[in-house]
Amino acid sequence: MKDMKQSHLKKSFFEISKFNQVEFIPLLPNKKNIILDFGCGNGCFSKNFTNKKIKQIKMYDKDKTLRSFIKKKYKNNSKISWIESLKSNYNVVLINSVVQYLTLKEYKSLISHFFLKKVDTIIISDVPKFPFYIEGVFCIFTNIKRILISLRYLFQKNYNFYFFKKKSDFLIHNDYYEYQFHTNLNEDKLLRYTIIYKKI
Repeated sequence: MKDMKQSHLKKSFFEISKFNQVEFIPLLPNKKNIILDFGCGNGCFSKNFTNKKIKQIKMYDKDKTLRSFIKKKYKNNSKISWIESLKSNYNVVLINSVVQYLTLKEYKSLISHFFLKKVDTIIISDVPKFPFYIEGVFCIFTNIKRILISLRYLFQKNYNFYFFKKKSDFLIHNDYYEYQFHTNLNEDKLLRYTIIYKKI
């Protein structure tokens, strides 16, 4: 957990896909959920997002420079707040557009941490089905606008592409959890998908 490199969390030039809040709500297990948005980045939720199934959304990112941005973005939303530590209480974990920047060791450590906390549900969204170069070819035919907008990222010196991981690499056995594959919660349904761990 502590060894996660911040460089792994840099967004790729494919990462401008919109999170679908409507599709997210039915996946919540309880009437009043406390959600951890791990690796929140700039925040995938809209400024005024709220729902009767959500008691609170806690935003967390290794990049602490995002704190002021998140606080400013959600200053008028009492249900969304920034937290400094994963020791906080929550029953749902959202990991959106993050796992492709983690090594398998980091990923397994992260998910095992949430297993130990006995959270009800872990939702891992925007997981790539293909390596970045295959995604790039698909984008030329399916979303040329996204490629054109994002080309500037290719020329950043500190930019790193992620290492591709197969579906089986993301599956961690735990006697108290079951997993399922789900359509992507972001707009890209063709190239990416969601993994959900649910406590049995």
